[in-house]
Amino acid sequence: MGFLPFEFFYIVTNLKPEEVQARLEKEIAPLRGFNLKYLFESDPNFYFKGYSVNGTFEIQRIISHRNSFLPQIKGTTQPN
Repeated sequence: MGFLPFEFFYIVTNLKPEEVQARLEKEIAPLRGFNLKYLFESDPNFYFKGYSVNGTFEIQRIISHRNSFLPQIKGTTQPN
């Protein structure tokens, strides 16, 4: 195991990249600017926050407490 813990994995699907992108966008809460109001509130309709643009995405789990080991998920969608 290296110094920084990380893993690579691939998800293979029969969906087109545009459809995968659309499904990701429905599941990810948009990032908000820094505001103390949003620091302690979360949208109950979403489990993840981040962005999904032009075949790339970066998301993290929405939690109500602090966790320095919260995974950062970065990826791309591409045709097979």
